[in-house]
Amino acid sequence: MPLGLLPTAPTFTSVSGSTFTHSTSSSTLPNTTLLWQLESMGGQLPSTGYSGSLPGFQSFSTSALKWFEPPSISVGGGFNKGNINFTFKIPAAQFTANAFRAGNYSMDITQNYNDFTPRNFKTILVIPSSIRWITTSLTKYIEISSLNDYRNTSTKVWDLGNTEIAHTVDFNFWAKAAAANIQFTSSKGVPGTRSIASIKLGSSGAALTTKALSADFQNFSAANFNVVAGNRNNFTPGLYVNADDFKNLFFEAGTYTFELNFNAKSTDNTINSLQIRLFS
Repeated sequence: MPLGLLPTAPTFTSVSGSTFTHSTSSSTLPNTTLLWQLESMGGQLPSTGYSGSLPGFQSFSTSALKWFEPPSISVGGGFNKGNINFTFKIPAAQFTANAFRAGNYSMDITQNYNDFTPRNFKTILVIPSSIRWITTSLTKYIEISSLNDYRNTSTKVWDLGNTEIAHTVDFNFWAKAAAANIQFTSSKGVPGTRSIASIKLGSSGAALTTKALSADFQNFSAANFNVVAGNRNNFTPGLYVNADDFKNLFFEAGTYTFELNFNAKSTDNTINSLQIRLFS
């Protein structure tokens, strides 16, 4: 273990700064995102003897950090030759505090021990491209139980509840109806249809642009949903029917049914995540 006459502790030092740098964008992650600790040397933990030590989990730094403190005397200390392995972990709090964008984040590390190779290396965090729906409520039932709804002169609005999407890439929210018509069955069992264009999709906030549904996919995003801290975006979509259409097209007792296809699609069109919802 000695370098010269006295034992010297092996160290790691970041030579590229205190952050992990994204390979294709200006995104960074702080050094505290990744923690590491010696796992084994030559298949087992080295002996620390009477005066050495094994540091716990720590993050890379621009200062030299010891990852093994050899004993001050050789008696009762040392390590086996072979591979040197480390255990890595990302604390749960880091996933909430940071935006993990798909791609590679790297940090350049150097170590001080001549007998260990390599002398310089990169530590790389690989973040896969992903879009995943957290919201799983796939059926929405809307009940009209009062004639007062037909006397109202304002637009009829049905809140579809919070929608949450986890993602590591920027995306847009696309939607379409499964068919051009709403299927209607009267209270006496008589079938019929209504145009899906009589219903608009939008949101209670500024997340979505309100426009009529159709059987073709449309981008309803007011702006891109960008990767943010926590890697989740939330918004509340809603269905809108103006007062005249509501009175003229949905006046008859019965069941109106239609299906919407929602698609969270990355802005570069490389990946997407589809969700189908049934409305009645």
